[in-house]
Amino acid sequence: MRDMSANGPFRWTSEFLSGRSRRSLARAARIDAPPAVSLTPAGTEMTASNTLRPTPAGHEFAYHTANRARASVMGLLWSFLNVGLSVLLTAGVFLVTSRVLSPAEFGAVALAAATVSLAGTLVPVAFGEALIQRADLSRRHTDSVFWLTLVLAGAAMLLLWWMAPLIARWTGEPLMTAILPVLSLRLIFDAGMTVPAALLQRRMQFRHIALRTALANGLGAVLCIWMIVQGYALWALVISQVATSLAACLVTLAVARWRPGVAVSRAALGELRVFGLYAMGGRIVTEARLDQLLMGVLLGPATLGLYYFARRLFRMLCDLTSGVFAPVTNVLIASLQTQTDQRRDYYLAACFASASLAFP
Repeated sequence: MRDMSANGPFRWTSEFLSGRSRRSLARAARIDAPPAVSLTPAGTEMTASNTLRPTPAGHEFAYHTANRARASVMGLLWSFLNVGLSVLLTAGVFLVTSRVLSPAEFGAVALAAATVSLAGTLVPVAFGEALIQRADLSRRHTDSVFWLTLVLAGAAMLLLWWMAPLIARWTGEPLMTAILPVLSLRLIFDAGMTVPAALLQRRMQFRHIALRTALANGLGAVLCIWMIVQGYALWALVISQVATSLAACLVTLAVARWRPGVAVSRAALGELRVFGLYAMGGRIVTEARLDQLLMGVLLGPATLGLYYFARRLFRMLCDLTSGVFAPVTNVLIASLQTQTDQRRDYYLAACFASASLAFP
């Protein structure tokens, strides 16, 4: 009679359960046993042949390589939950605000958000993708990217504060003078979570990313609806966006367990420059929102409000496809830089899965 435990789905289940049992026993042993004393010198590690070797640079930023296939599947599930939760909360907020705010009020906020996004393209947050792509990552890279993005985000924010009255006159929307200084705070918070978010993605800790989305977007949605009920009108949209970015930044820093240091290096930035600039160029194309700026200036806030509402619905559908696969496939392919055959297989599988989900 065929042994079902040796083949088929029962084999994976038994191995998984036995693995859990071994981990449970190991945890119990660690709890009951006294603290172990390490006999290996600092800065070294023990190899399989019981010899000492220096700990490789960037060991704390290593890719997730254990059971990569299962980690990828779980990453896709958590990524889908992350994006789906964001879409549901956004749809709920739009459903409430669309019954209270006029298209002109939507347009004023959309015009301010487009202006902030255009200024944000000057901030190299796309260097976070370079942190994911680089194989031998070290603290020099993470600290350098963190402080570079934070300083440039602060400069872009101050520039918007100074130019807010000029932009208001140029666009013909007086509310820009008041909205831009508040909404530009997002630049600081988005820059602050660039590095920890990249590290979470690099480690394939998509569960923590989903937790961040749930807490940040949930807080923003509740705050927005409460302010709408209290009669704050378009300021509900403005304040809730800033609060969401702040909450996302704080949660990301907490769950990533990374703190910025002072190991800033010009050479480290040079090592990230090529990939980072390409990623930054792609972000300029996708995030500049020039269509919204032109529509707001030429056709007015009311027309822009209708366009923004329709475009946001379209973006929700796009997020459910590319937004789910991109974070997982990016880090997976980056971790297979030296394994050409596996990298090609994973890439083709990701393209097929994404197309199968998008085209129907």
